Amino acid sequence: MRQGGSIGKSAYPAEALKRRQDGTTTLTVHVSSKGKVTTCSITETSGSTSLDDASCAFVRSVRFDPARDENGRAVEGDARFPMTWRLPKD
Repeated sequence: MRQGGSIGKSAYPAEALKRRQDGTTTLTVHVSSKGKVTTCSITETSGSTSLDDASCAFVRSVRFDPARDENGRAVEGDARFPMTWRLPKD
């Protein structure tokens, strides 16, 4: 599954910016055969609730290429991956 987007400065949670928080949130998502995230859970926290929440919010807005079965048909599936948040340079 491929992510079809990127995180810009405007997606960075205001609370995390104010507190100067960054880190990596590891997510497990379930993706439908149409490429839509149906569930998102935090597998490993970044240590910041606002970054963790923003990670799931962001990934729900992204369309994925769904998994494919042996016949090439789109199927639902799970993916686990990290989202790294770095404070924007002023």
